[in-house]
Amino acid sequence: MPVEKKIDGRQGLQGERQINFKDLTTRKHYPGLHQVALIVNGQAVAKTEFEVRRG
Repeated sequence: MPVEKKIDGRQGLQGERQINFKDLTTRKHYPGLHQVALIVNGQAVAKTEFEVRRG
């Protein structure tokens, strides 16, 4: 769920998010490499990759 915050350009912002990868009847997670990006003002400013493995 997207969260919008307004901050002064000189301020820093820190955050953390945890995601549960448990499969549900309405949600299935596929093994493999996935990407996530931080979007600020419509621009991707940070990206990272993570791998989902079957346990």
